[in-house]
Parts: sequence; C-alpha cells; structure tokens
Amino acid sequence: MANKKASESTSFQAEHGYGEEARNTRTFSPNPASNFLEVPEIFDPESIEIEIVSLTGTVIKNLPINNFKVDISDLARGAYFIITYSDEKKYKQLFIKQ
Repeated sequence: MANKKASESTSFQAEHGYGEEARNTRTFSPNPASNFLEVPEIFDPESIEIEIVSLTGTVIKNLPINNFKVDISDLARGAYFIITYSDEKKYKQLFIKQ
C-alpha cells in the first residue's frame, strides 16, 4: 500500500510539473499547524497569490503573506488545501489546522 501511495504522489507531481526538488522546497510548514503556516522561501511574496480551499473545493479565503507567514488562526479545525499561484504555475498542499 505504501508503494502505491508513493507512486500516486510521484504521478501527481509529474503530471503537474513538480518533481522531487519542488516537493522538498515548496512545502508549507508546520503541518499540522495552529496559527501560522510558514511560506517556503522559494516563493516571492510579491508575486504569488494564496488561497485556502476546503476539501470540497470551496475557496475559504485569499490570504496575504506577512514575513513569509500565512495567518490561519481563524480557521476551524480540520483539513484544508493551501494553493499558490505563481509564474503561471499552481501548487497545492494539504494541511491540517489544529
């Protein structure tokens, strides 16, 4: 089962143009998080847009970046996607709000 999951992850990344390097450098942390997600330094805060999206695809909010951090303190506990749009590319990561 673990091999299948790893294969699916690699397949998703290949399909969307993200390889091993991207996975390691575009990861928002900590995960799970309570108040803030740290924005990976590879993103330029001046040129990206960030959305928080529910698991059903509903956009919860658009967020500004302050000092490479995204404030998620007002979100209810649960699982969400954080989506970034940068240089005509889209990156999506699942995170848990505690």
